Amino acid sequence: MLISLGYALQKQGRLDDAVSNFQDALSLNPNHLGAHINLADTLLEQGRLDVAIASYQDVLRLDPNHFGAENNLGIGKFV
Repeated sequence: MLISLGYALQKQGRLDDAVSNFQDALSLNPNHLGAHINLADTLLEQGRLDVAIASYQDVLRLDPNHFGAENNLGIGKFV
């Protein structure tokens, strides 16, 4: 539920609130892939590149072949 709320907040442009929800979800389940990728995407959208890159690396630790994380990690490194 926290992830769905975070996603809705992200789409509304309430990025700080979305980040908070994704972080809360990860505090309950640190290996939740969806929470990690949504957190990373939101951080990238905020322009918080260093933290977004670290979050995409967390996604790739959980799923080394995650195309979205690989792609966005590259974007984050070259923005």
